[in-house]
Amino acid sequence: YGFMATYDYLSGGCKCMSGYVFGKDFMGNTTCVSGDTVCHDKYGYGSRYDSLSSSCECSYGYVFGKDSIGRTQCISEDQACKNQYGYNAKSTYSGKCECRYGYVIDGGQCRDGNSFCRSKHGLYSSYNDSGNTCDCDSGYTLDDSSQCVKKQNNVYFTLKELDTDARKAIIKSDYDYRYYLVSYI
Repeated sequence: YGFMATYDYLSGGCKCMSGYVFGKDFMGNTTCVSGDTVCHDKYGYGSRYDSLSSSCECSYGYVFGKDSIGRTQCISEDQACKNQYGYNAKSTYSGKCECRYGYVIDGGQCRDGNSFCRSKHGLYSSYNDSGNTCDCDSGYTLDDSSQCVKKQNNVYFTLKELDTDARKAIIKSDYDYRYYLVSYI
């Protein structure tokens, strides 16, 4: 079985040394071959052999997933995220995926943030990556239908108190709901 084989007194037979397993050499003969080589042949170069469990596992930064032709392989965590959420996804290397800057998860795919916001709030909406929110563009505000519309400069208010002798009034703005003390002529 080659140089990496040894006699096992407990079983009364041959076994391979740590890190090696029975496999075939280039001529088809059974021999002790590197466990890493067996794993690389089966799961790609992102795999390694674990002597303690006698099995293949993925190296750090790799996970079991499907490669471009559908085989189970050790693929990068980044590629696993792209497979799940699309080209604009990336791995946080803590087992989680997120979208790249300017993109948001919508319908299970990373989608351009501005396109996402415009589909929800209209043409005058933009994606705010730092706040992970959709905001209306400058000069626009959300209406009752959650659409970004041009701001009106009209000011509506409710008269709360009136002092005709001092010609002053306390009003409450319907725009920002704050109270104001105003003087009038």
